[in-house]
Amino acid sequence: MTRKTRLKARVSSFAKRLSAAGDISRLSVLYTLAFQPMDVRELIDITGIPGSLMSHHLKQLYETGWVDKKKYGKRIEYRIVSKACSVFEELFKDTPMGRDLWKKEIMVKKSEPKKKEKIVWIRVTGEKDIIS
Repeated sequence: MTRKTRLKARVSSFAKRLSAAGDISRLSVLYTLAFQPMDVRELIDITGIPGSLMSHHLKQLYETGWVDKKKYGKRIEYRIVSKACSVFEELFKDTPMGRDLWKKEIMVKKSEPKKKEKIVWIRVTGEKDIIS
């Protein structure tokens, strides 16, 4: 596999996802869902997007992994997928710029007698992810 082919393979799925979120109406839906899960009627009322277009936008967001849906009888509730917000972290994690966004910290796990070390990556935002 050539370098160019690997590059295209690496970024193509991200391009599709970002393209889906790049529409101003879809971005409005994502922003609204970031506050709380909602059904279609609530999203229409808040965003002002007509019903026929809302269904189209939600389908695009669902198919590209930005939102998830759960059915309650006839009502379908949509929620933003929390991992979707880290799309840039996923894309750039193996680049020098991506690595610079993370700081390493060694934590000693005190519950075990041998004091095993775990690496904790602290994002600039302050959140922590423990990597075993």
